[in-house]
This record gives sequence, C-alpha cells and structure tokens, in this order.
Amino acid sequence: MQYSCVDCGLNGCRRPDGQHPAFCPAEGFDLEHEPWLGERLADPENRRVVEAAAASAGTAFDNKLSRLEETVLFAKGIDARKIGIAGCVSLASEVRNAGKVLRAAGFEVVGAICKMGTITHADLDLHVGRKPDSVLCNPIYQAQVLNKEQTDLNVLIGLCAGHDTLFIKHSEALCTVLAVKDFKYDHHSVLALR
Repeated sequence: MQYSCVDCGLNGCRRPDGQHPAFCPAEGFDLEHEPWLGERLADPENRRVVEAAAASAGTAFDNKLSRLEETVLFAKGIDARKIGIAGCVSLASEVRNAGKVLRAAGFEVVGAICKMGTITHADLDLHVGRKPDSVLCNPIYQAQVLNKEQTDLNVLIGLCAGHDTLFIKHSEALCTVLAVKDFKYDHHSVLALR
C-alpha cells in the first residue's frame, strides 16, 4: 500500500516547522526546485485567485463565517461581477435564496438548473433502472448556458456526484461549491466522515 496525506495524522504542513511522516509526498519540497509551480503561481490569473482565496478563507476562519459569506468575499476578491449558479432542482429553494443573497451583495446573478432542456432517459437510450420518461440532469448544458452568459464565477449548489464533475469540466469560469446534496444527512455530507 502506498501511503499519502490520507494516512497522515500529524498535519505538520500547517506550520513551517511542522513534523512530517517519512511517507510524506511533499518531503523535500522546495518551491525553488519546482520551477513549473513557481511559474503557475506567478501567473496573474492564478495569483489573483490565490490572493482572494487566502484572504476570504482567513476571514471566514477568524470570524466564523458561513460558506455563503466566504463565497461572497472570494467573489469580491477576484472582482467578479457576474455569478452563475448551477443548481439542482431538488434544492431549488436554496438556489433562489442564494441568488437573492448574491444580488444583495452587488452581483449580477444568472442561474442554470440541472433539469434544463428536459432530456429523458429515452432520448439517450439509457437503461439504468429509471422510467424512460424520467428527466436527466444536464450539467454540460448548464455549463454552456453559463458560458454564454460569460460568468466570472460559477457556484455549484447540490449537483449530483458526477454531474458536478461534468459541469466543472465544461465551465469556462472558475467554479466553487456552495453546497452538496446529501439525502441521508440532510445535505451535511461531512457527517458521513465522523
């Protein structure tokens, strides 16, 4: 078995003088010896995101902000003006509420709900134990709709595992996750890890 960060309990990477296990994948890491990383971090777009994320995450940690409040700070930090919301129809109320909060924070907001386009299992000849007239989620189309809107940041709310990956793959804007859907734990997925 190959050990990695999932096997570490030291969390030494949180401090410059922290302890690391012998199997640490970053053992011997030195930014000077990773020119490719230095180049990517120096890229103005990446630098802008790194700075905004560090500022918003630090403020959220220090002030115990919600993920939504942290998202607003991050969006402002990257000078986003138009935010797309890629949402699940199962969380349509939460999608609408997020839109209201983001608009109140000064952003232009456009949404794309997962069932848009109303493609059925029969349309794609899918046989996965669902009725042929069941409507499929359409994450590639969601991404395309938000791409056409030229959003600066896309916020995912409740997209299914797999659908979120297709949305992120096809989104031209930066993406962040506001909430994941979890029917067992009432959308608190981290409870499965405790």
